[in-house]
Amino acid sequence: GGHGEVVIIAEYDGVTLRSMVDWMRDTTCLDDLKTTGKSASPDNVPYVMADGEWALQAAIQERILDVLDPSGRGRRHHFFYLQENEDPYEVTVSELPEATLTKGRLMLDKAIEIWRDCMTNNRWPGYARIIHRPTYPAYMEARLVEQLMGGEDE
Repeated sequence: GGHGEVVIIAEYDGVTLRSMVDWMRDTTCLDDLKTTGKSASPDNVPYVMADGEWALQAAIQERILDVLDPSGRGRRHHFFYLQENEDPYEVTVSELPEATLTKGRLMLDKAIEIWRDCMTNNRWPGYARIIHRPTYPAYMEARLVEQLMGGEDE
């Protein structure tokens, strides 16, 4: 039971928050499908989770639903299904622990603070206006040196 692609919107502390829930069984049980071209093994989930900012997504949805359905506050469960893009399409199901959700809530509070400052002051900071001189990440540089020294076949 439930509904797919549910758009949820609410005003929180003067800021409009919006999100789309992949599958909402009810306002306390939310499911989200993520796909990857890499491994969906439980060992890889933390990296995909951090890169995809699942904790921030869960925090936004939680905050919106706390406004829309205060009776569900503290009882929400966010399930993330990480599925591989290739056969056999393995899936790992995860529920974020409270410590991870707390990080997401802090990230959301900071984002709201930045947004409010931008809107209030019409100041939209971006990247530094300088010429950047990027270098190879250490692991790529080591691989390149190894290849150039003839120690690794392509």
